[in-house]
Amino acid sequence: MKKISLPKLGLLFSGSLLLTYLVVKACGGYYDIIASNFTPEIYVDESYEPLLLEENFFFYDGMDNAHNGRFNDKIVKDWSEYLASSVPKYAVDSLLLQADSALISDLNHVVNSTSSSSSLPSWTKSLDLKTPKIKDFLAFLELAKQVETASLNSGYGYWEPKENHPLTDEGLFQQLQKKYENAADEFMKQRYWFQVMKAYFYSASDQEKVIAFFDKTAASMPKNTLYYRALAYKAGVYYHQKAFSQSNLYYAQVFNECASLQKVAIFSYHPQDSVVFAQETLPLAKSLAEKTTLWALQGYYTNEEEAISHIFALDPTNPHLNFLLTRLINHQERYIKDPYYHTESYRGYTDLDEYKEQQHKELNSDALDLVARIAQSGKTKHPFLWNISHGYLLTLNDRFDDAEKAFDKAEDHLPKTQLAKNQLRLLRLINQLNLLENPVPDQLDALVDELNWLYFELPGQKYPNSDVFRYENAQSWSKKYLSLLFAKGENALMSELLSSRYAGYFYGYDNQPTFFDQAGNTKKLKQFFLSNTATGIEQIGEKLYPITLHDIYYYETIEALFANRIDEALQIYKSQAFEKVFPANPFNAHIWDNHDAEHALGKTYPMGQFLETVKLMQEKLAKQEEVYQNSLLLGNAFYNITYFGNVRAYQSDIVGYSYSPYGFSPSMRHMITDCSQAKLYYQKAFDAATTHEQKAKCSYMLAKCERNAYYYEKYYSKYANEWSEEDDDVDFIAWKGFQKLKDEYSDTQYYQEVIEECGYFRTYVENE
Repeated sequence: MKKISLPKLGLLFSGSLLLTYLVVKACGGYYDIIASNFTPEIYVDESYEPLLLEENFFFYDGMDNAHNGRFNDKIVKDWSEYLASSVPKYAVDSLLLQADSALISDLNHVVNSTSSSSSLPSWTKSLDLKTPKIKDFLAFLELAKQVETASLNSGYGYWEPKENHPLTDEGLFQQLQKKYENAADEFMKQRYWFQVMKAYFYSASDQEKVIAFFDKTAASMPKNTLYYRALAYKAGVYYHQKAFSQSNLYYAQVFNECASLQKVAIFSYHPQDSVVFAQETLPLAKSLAEKTTLWALQGYYTNEEEAISHIFALDPTNPHLNFLLTRLINHQERYIKDPYYHTESYRGYTDLDEYKEQQHKELNSDALDLVARIAQSGKTKHPFLWNISHGYLLTLNDRFDDAEKAFDKAEDHLPKTQLAKNQLRLLRLINQLNLLENPVPDQLDALVDELNWLYFELPGQKYPNSDVFRYENAQSWSKKYLSLLFAKGENALMSELLSSRYAGYFYGYDNQPTFFDQAGNTKKLKQFFLSNTATGIEQIGEKLYPITLHDIYYYETIEALFANRIDEALQIYKSQAFEKVFPANPFNAHIWDNHDAEHALGKTYPMGQFLETVKLMQEKLAKQEEVYQNSLLLGNAFYNITYFGNVRAYQSDIVGYSYSPYGFSPSMRHMITDCSQAKLYYQKAFDAATTHEQKAKCSYMLAKCERNAYYYEKYYSKYANEWSEEDDDVDFIAWKGFQKLKDEYSDTQYYQEVIEECGYFRTYVENE
């Protein structure tokens, strides 16, 4: 229950074990992100879901931050039933969870005197303060609120130590003890009993009394939630004393009997060395339930296989087996290789056979043997779970025919839920895909319906009372696997369609797509899109592929533009009715390259207009009209479309998006950093210049082109990324443009502007 009453919520009665010295693990350790095809929620009871394997948190549902409110609903319900209609539920809620000690004291003062209640909040007017049960309730609250001062978590960050305020008032302990001993009503007696336990637990010096008091009195208490919360206090004291075998035993009892305390119990459990666990902890267990639960908690931290084996030997139908098995399966999945991540090269696999060879080297055959033995025993309570797990592990171990047999057995016990049906169908599809060694048309045709289901039907399915089904990894993995399969069959087109490497994302440094680096591939892909003869698997590839025919035409426009085939670029642009708008004016030139600053001005420029203007300028230049001006503007235009310019015209789903040239394939990297066209026009402008100011400007712009070519040759053409660059401490060289500007045009205003704005040039001049 969420309340607006600040951090006081519920720990009045919650018995949180998270005193600083009882926090045994701030986190169970961040798991590496796993790729999973196995949905554990299908198989385990809801109460176990926080214990499923989670990649980033100790618990499956995130951090356990319910310490102040874990039992709010239960507390309000119990007291409301006890007080019946004499106190409205909202008033019970307010008194328990929101009222402070001052209000409770005022209410008790009215109860015990003839004082007026006019100063009390209006909502208390409905309470008959003279009713015996209400009087007892308020008397209880006055003491409980004092205990609360030590037990409440006052809202500290996980990075800060909890500020403790242990109880030191001996009078409070005596009052609670006396109230417990004299209580005739069983409901009130247990509440005072619990408050005695809680007060001792949070005391400054008497914490050890928790054990003695519990052992002396607990037998007379009903074994309800309050009982197990008190038992958790006892376990916590043993933990503080480092008597871990005893604390683990009691946490196991709490875990097994009180679902609402399972998180606290398993978080506080202290995993032990196997010898210590076997010789010191297990012998303390007096019942089968205690033994199996101890194994379950130990297995949660250490070795699921060993725990499963022992629990199965003790009790083949034990419910703890299910959540341990799902964790075992999810752990095994962590060894599945990503086809696009080769651990040695940090790039994707390019060879299917190499990928398959590496795929399962780290898998644990012992896990397969264990699950096989239990699944085949026929003794489990959930044969579907065990047979489907057996089949999946067989798939992971490349025993595909045996996996099909296990899945057949699982189908014999298939639960009548859509989630279970989908899980079996998904794992069967994964098994069938792994069977494929070559792109055999008949085998691929047989999977078309299943692949259509995976890619296009599953995302839209809804499930009663659940939105959980792990199919996304299968979608991603299967496309990559099929892409490798087609690459093995030398079908570059289908390999590309299923590659999943394009989606308008910022490409990584080590896995840039290279399909469009070869002109022939672009032509083949365009022809494929224009044809209407695609097979079933080809239709799937076409639907999945994020690049469209429209994207290809725009890419051809870019290619033509960078190659200075303006008529061709303009023809494609017009025929496809593109409406690309540049974020800045491409004809502007500056001493500095700062595209972000120009974009922030919001002065956009239509690409169609840009192409028309370039064509017009080139026509004028061919007629020798305004040669300097047209050449300079054309130089700016071809400079600004590159990576160094202000419009970066190349950015697209095919070429890519990245803040660094390293984020593009080698071929694209060369294209987007090539300033040779700009240099050609700047040279024409220099030759046509008639003043020193004009020549100074052209000299500097030529130097910028030289600079960019220098960095391409020095870095971008040689290295995969920034981190592999070999630094020779040379930031720049004396480019010809720098030399000419200094030697011949130092008398110009433009020279002074360059000195002011260009640190490289200023350093060059100062060092000469």
